[in-house]
Amino acid sequence: MTHDAPRPLVLVPACNRWLGGHPYHVAGNKYVDFVRLAGCLPLVVPDASADEAAQLLALADGVLLTGSPSNVEPRHFGEAVLDPALPLDPQRDAWTLPLVPQLLARGLPLFAICRGGPRIVEARARLVPGQPDATTRPELAEVRYELDFGPVLSAVVKPFLPRVSLWFDRAVPEGAPYWTHTLEGDDDMPAHVKAALLGPTLTLPLGAGRPLLGTWQGIYLCEHRDHGGSRRLVATLNGEASRPSPA
Repeated sequence: MTHDAPRPLVLVPACNRWLGGHPYHVAGNKYVDFVRLAGCLPLVVPDASADEAAQLLALADGVLLTGSPSNVEPRHFGEAVLDPALPLDPQRDAWTLPLVPQLLARGLPLFAICRGGPRIVEARARLVPGQPDATTRPELAEVRYELDFGPVLSAVVKPFLPRVSLWFDRAVPEGAPYWTHTLEGDDDMPAHVKAALLGPTLTLPLGAGRPLLGTWQGIYLCEHRDHGGSRRLVATLNGEASRPSPA
């Protein structure tokens, strides 16, 4: 009699919600299905104490920090809550933020979706000793986000990734005979033209503390040079902070 090899165990932290006047631990079906599609065994975890988290990590092969309607509580970034109606989940923050450095120390795989991304950034900032939170921002440049696909996602996602860059490379080709300035490399003049086509600025509407984007819209910083240097982003906000309506 043969037995299949045990599948890797992936922890999926649950959100905390009030439904019908009762507290629940909730995890979206799509995240559980995502783990199963990757060939792993999902384990949905409610909030955990430090001892419980350590025991869970001893069993786990990885962690998936899911998305959620709630945001990471602004106080973790040294900010105040300007809108009391903002969906928050401090109970989840309390045990998942300390989880990130433990994962890094153990070398366990960590995957973050939407809300999970800021959690990694905030937890990574805490790893810089002896510095107040406001001065640890430059250290975040050390965080590396690597994008990798298993066989299932490769078939779905990868065919769509190069389409925009492929169009640009054909519309503004390198090494074309009409480029006269070539001292800085074949990619220099095409990069200037691509930058002119896209423009250096982007105006976005904001509401409830987040960009008001469509379902399939995203924000991308495009590097047109083959080996571009460091880039600096400048964000300017116009408007007033949301204020709660009077009772």
